[in-house]
Amino acid sequence: MRRLIIFLFLAVRLAGAEPVLDTVAKVRALPTADAARGLPVHLPATVIYVDPLKGDLFVRDNTAATYVGCNSWDQLLRLRDLSLQPGAQITIEATTNAGGFFPDLTHTRIALLGKGPLPAPRQIGEGELFSPALDSQWVEVPAVVTGVANDSNIFTLAVEVYGWKLNAQIPRDAHSAERAAALMQRPVRLQGLAGTMFNPQRQMAGRYFFVPSFDQIIPTDSLAPNNPIPLRKVSELLQREDPANALTRVTGCVTQTDGNEFYLRDESGSVMVRTAGNDALHPGDRVETEGFATIAPFRPMLRARKVTVLGQTERPPPMTLDFGREQLPLYQSELIAVDADFLARRDHAGEVVLQCRMGDRFFEALLPPGGTLPNRLVPGDRLRLTGICELTTTHPLSLFWNVDGFRLNLPGNNGVVIVRPAPWLTLKHLLALLGMVSALALGALVWVWLLRRRVQAQTETIVGQRERGAVLHERQRIARELHDTVEQELSGLALQLGTISRSIDKSPTEAKAAVALAGKMLGHCRVEARASIRDLRGLELEQRGLPGALRQQLPIAAQGGNAQWHLNVTGDPRPMAAMTETHLLRIALEAVANAVRHATARTITVDLNYSAATVTLVIRDDGCGFDASAPAPNGHFGLLGIQERADKLDAELAIESRTGQGTSIRVIVPIHHEETHPHPHC
Repeated sequence: MRRLIIFLFLAVRLAGAEPVLDTVAKVRALPTADAARGLPVHLPATVIYVDPLKGDLFVRDNTAATYVGCNSWDQLLRLRDLSLQPGAQITIEATTNAGGFFPDLTHTRIALLGKGPLPAPRQIGEGELFSPALDSQWVEVPAVVTGVANDSNIFTLAVEVYGWKLNAQIPRDAHSAERAAALMQRPVRLQGLAGTMFNPQRQMAGRYFFVPSFDQIIPTDSLAPNNPIPLRKVSELLQREDPANALTRVTGCVTQTDGNEFYLRDESGSVMVRTAGNDALHPGDRVETEGFATIAPFRPMLRARKVTVLGQTERPPPMTLDFGREQLPLYQSELIAVDADFLARRDHAGEVVLQCRMGDRFFEALLPPGGTLPNRLVPGDRLRLTGICELTTTHPLSLFWNVDGFRLNLPGNNGVVIVRPAPWLTLKHLLALLGMVSALALGALVWVWLLRRRVQAQTETIVGQRERGAVLHERQRIARELHDTVEQELSGLALQLGTISRSIDKSPTEAKAAVALAGKMLGHCRVEARASIRDLRGLELEQRGLPGALRQQLPIAAQGGNAQWHLNVTGDPRPMAAMTETHLLRIALEAVANAVRHATARTITVDLNYSAATVTLVIRDDGCGFDASAPAPNGHFGLLGIQERADKLDAELAIESRTGQGTSIRVIVPIHHEETHPHPHC
């Protein structure tokens, strides 16, 4: 009963299930949306290619080929347990996938049936090479092997197919390098799966091949191994008498290595040699290379089948690049050294590109991935670069007279040496310094502006205080002047008035004399008062100093007579204490006034002399003179005032006069440094 229920359940399920696809052609014909539904597949097939990295398969039945992948780790382990190889006969239970370019399969179960030959590939003509429908199909194309590229478990051959440069991937084995070297530059029949490069929109972008093994690369030429291979110089490669695809030998010294390429120099020049494997060569090795010469820009290159190390010597010295030489293409593939200025660095795909300048020429130096540079490398450094020269041209044709540039292919180490570090004052540093100086200058201007405002405010405050102090001092000075002159004169006048009141009845004559004396005293008091007022109102001393004040006030003092006056100033005029200048000015004015009023002088000379320790004032006139030894007449106070002012200055006073011979008054004032200060008077 239980078996009947299971049978009925399976029958119902199968009745509504999708039909099982039984050919690869039907899978490839599915629309992408249908293939994405995971339709069941069951078919027999032959394994064509096993991916050495993923363990995935390419299989072919009698209709077409497709890719078979895994969607779980368990599936991958079961697949690896089968150890499938190309030619294995299997049955596959799988489901469909949308795939990348065409629909493909994800297996659920694979059964190994046995081992058989690979099926015959489809012959592809030139017009079909890039047909999208050729994706994942088992094909055969004519090709020429032109190079190799090693990549972990995959060995990649560069091939030319109908003139197109393509790649073919082959699983690596112990003899891959040797077998690849034997195929270099040889025409072959290549059997493999046509791989497709595509973009996310499922558009074809290129073609490559999956080749099961080197057995599927079959040479079509007939090399006679017993024929001697000619030994040639580098300069003799690919000359006009050389046959196509002819083997040749070249002997020389290794100048630089780069993976599966190295550069060889003999006495005639240098050549790039491309090998099938990663031979352990070093600069300085002397080697013999057997291979095929092939065309390359400006100088042939050599594709080596065999490289034999003959010995070890010193690496040849680098050449010096000279753009003045006519045969510039001779530098192609040569080891050269140039001194140049480093400009900038650019990193791309692990490769470092140094942009440099030599004179007026700009060029690039390329450092391979993993190469080392000096620790400190900055723009402006002077570098010595040693590497392989690769000539360049901006013209469509690589003719030797069209060479207009070059680049250097540097070795991994020791290709860059700093011969002179960049000067510190670079454009960048100069701009930074200018920015800093500008900021400091701006800050200084702001500080000066703020300081100026502060100084202006302080100046206004000081000026106000100074003006108030000057006013106070001027008041005190005027008080002293009034006390010393007007007040004393008024006191004397009061005494005379007392004398008059006492003697007016007893002695009219004595009273009359006292009245006359009082009148003179009152006149002198008036003169002194006017002088004090003039000092109060005048700013000559403050603004002009003593010489300027004399020139301003001497004409006033000389009024009322016909005298001619002269002022002579000698020495270095300098400001003095305000009281000193005031007393000297008053002495000069008093002496001039006396000469005009009392001596009826015709000529008055005022001499003012400044020396280091003294100031000397001399007033001379040609008036009537007087007896200097006799006492001053009653009511004449001018000489007395001059004497008092000289005493206040601690000055030396000399008065010389004779009747009919004029008068000379000399005042010598000692000047102390601490007394000398600018105006205004304080």
